[in-house]
Amino acid sequence: MVGPILTIGITSFERPASLLRAIYSVVEQVEVSRNEVEVIVVDDASASSDVISVLKSIDGGTSSGFVSLRVIRHETGSGGPSQGRNDIIENAAGRYVFFLDDDNYFAAGSLRYLCDYARSSSADWISLRRRRNGRSYFRSPAGVHEGLNREQALWTFLIAGAFRRSWLIDSGLRFDPEVAYGEDNEFVLELVCRSSSFSALCDRDYVIESDPGKGENPHISHLANGAGFVSTLVEHVRRLTNVIVRCTDIADERTDLSKLVLKRSLNSYKLDRKISALEDLERAHEFLLDWRSIILRVLSRDDVLSLVGGTVKREALEAILCADIEGLKASVSSSYDSASRS
Repeated sequence: MVGPILTIGITSFERPASLLRAIYSVVEQVEVSRNEVEVIVVDDASASSDVISVLKSIDGGTSSGFVSLRVIRHETGSGGPSQGRNDIIENAAGRYVFFLDDDNYFAAGSLRYLCDYARSSSADWISLRRRRNGRSYFRSPAGVHEGLNREQALWTFLIAGAFRRSWLIDSGLRFDPEVAYGEDNEFVLELVCRSSSFSALCDRDYVIESDPGKGENPHISHLANGAGFVSTLVEHVRRLTNVIVRCTDIADERTDLSKLVLKRSLNSYKLDRKISALEDLERAHEFLLDWRSIILRVLSRDDVLSLVGGTVKREALEAILCADIEGLKASVSSSYDSASRS
C-alpha cells in the first residue's frame, strides 16, 4: 500500500486551544484525502485536563473523517520540541514530513497545492511562504523556485517547509534534544550543508504564524532577556558555526554560510544590541570576546567588513572585531538615534 504524501507533525505542550486550531487547519481542508495527508500529534506530557480532553478526542477519531490522526504522548516531559519532532520522523508514513508548531496553522486551501507539488518533487527540503501579522515572508519574486543554492535555501533559516523523510532516515539527521533554543535553525543549517536539493513554494501563503492563546504556554523568546539569554544566543551561534565547520568542506561555501550566520546574529537575534544593553560591563565584554572568537574561527576581518550595508553598520562590526564594548554601545545608540529621527 502506498503511504501518504505528507505527514504533518505537531509538537505541543499545554496549549489546548492553539493545538485544536492547528489540527483543524489541516482536517478542514477537504480538498485533501486520508490517502494524501496524515497528522501526528506529540504531546510533551501536558497535565491540564483541557489538553487531555483534546488528545482523547483526537485518539477517538472525532476530529476528522478526511485525514488520519495519531497521538504520541510523552509520559515525562522532554523540555522542548526536539524529541517530539524526532518521534515524528521515526513514525511518519508520509513521503515528506512537515513540522507545524502548535500555535501556527495552515492557510485555507494550501495543502492541496503542497501535496500536488510534493507528489513529484525530489527536493530534500521544500520551504514555504508564510505570513505573520498580515505580512508575507518569501523569496522574491513570488512563484515556485527550484534548484536553489545553499545561500538561497537559507533565506530564513526556519523549518517552515516539508522535508523528504527518506533523506532524513538515510542521513540520520535529527533534532538535538539537549538544545532548548534554536534547535530548528541548527537542524535546517545541517540539512542544507549536507544536501544539495532545495525548492521554495512562494506562490501563496501556506503557513500562518501566530502566538499562543491567552493563558497558554508562552514562547521561550517571550520569556528570554538579560545575561542568561545572551549566553544562550552566543552558544547557539557557536553551534551554528560548528555545523558549518563540520559539514562543509569547500572554503568559499564555508565563508558564505558563516556570513549568513553573522548577518542573522545582527539582524534577527540583534546580539550586538543585547550585549550592549547589559548593565554588567565585565560580563558584556566576556560575551563580546566569545562572540568575536566564534566569528573569526571562519571569517577574516575583510569577510566581516564586507557585510557593511543596510542595517549593518561598519562601526558595529569594527567594535565587534576589536571586542570594544564601549564602541559597540556607541554604535547601537547611534543606530537607535538614527531610527528615531527617521
